[in-house]
Amino acid sequence: DSIFMINYDQQWTSVRYMQVCEGFQSHIVSMHLSLMTYPWFYHKRALYTERNNMTFPGTYLTTTTNAVHAQRRIEEDGAFTMFQFLHANVPDHRVYIGGKFTHGDAEVMKHYELLPVGLISQILPIPRLPNAFLYSHMCFGSWERVLSFLPMLPDLQKFPEETWEWTIARDVKDRLGDTAAYLLERTIREIDQAKETMGKQATTKKQRREDVTEEEEELLVQPLVNAAYWLETAYAYEVHLHNHHRHPLFMQRQPPEPSPMTAPASLLKNLGLVHVHMLQDPRLHVYQTLPKMTKDIFNSSDRIQWPTTK
Repeated sequence: DSIFMINYDQQWTSVRYMQVCEGFQSHIVSMHLSLMTYPWFYHKRALYTERNNMTFPGTYLTTTTNAVHAQRRIEEDGAFTMFQFLHANVPDHRVYIGGKFTHGDAEVMKHYELLPVGLISQILPIPRLPNAFLYSHMCFGSWERVLSFLPMLPDLQKFPEETWEWTIARDVKDRLGDTAAYLLERTIREIDQAKETMGKQATTKKQRREDVTEEEEELLVQPLVNAAYWLETAYAYEVHLHNHHRHPLFMQRQPPEPSPMTAPASLLKNLGLVHVHMLQDPRLHVYQTLPKMTKDIFNSSDRIQWPTTK
């Protein structure tokens, strides 16, 4: 019952090869997002509806960047918008996207979010989004799956930027950063909501260890700790890792000094943000040692020198 929309060529060709030539997960309907925008797509819709009972609320997909142009296509050609497509299919199907929407759609962003799950994203209505604790566990599950299929990344010193091998490695790093950023954003949002709900009694720095309930620890502390782990690992991938996800650089006693300039500015910003929140969150003040991440699936805890609280 899954629909997989793909928006860049490397992923499209590799997915189609695996499905058509290898018969892997052939029950999943994969569609090239850009091809849906051509008027002739109307004649290809049956290829998808016969297999998945999915719905096309019009002839072909139109972008909404130019509202006047989009409305004319809808009225004259019977085209449909991405919001209409999601509204028709999300209730009965799991809808994913590889890459991002080429053109922003305000109506889509108002009602849906792209939830990073491994190398792709699931498109979910905002009311159905998992909380930070559940999403944290989803991250470990989806990335364990990714690592089982990608135990080795292409060596970026061997493959230049114009190669597909370079794109694969770059995509893994980008998606790892996206996962970490979303988990941090979700966690901070729920911490702020908890502060408003529980007031000073639940956030006083003088509370003792036994005052931290198991529910608080699971729902608020652990996602924040996991967000730090994901962000530190994403940083390690950026500045150190060029080959294997258990690269020797993660295991050397004195690895080369990293260059922060090789990491995206957004990742550096989120790294600083997660450490600020860990220092400010009183729930962590009661620990002598920072709690461990849920699972060290990247074998990176030694390399990132997992910190302790004072």
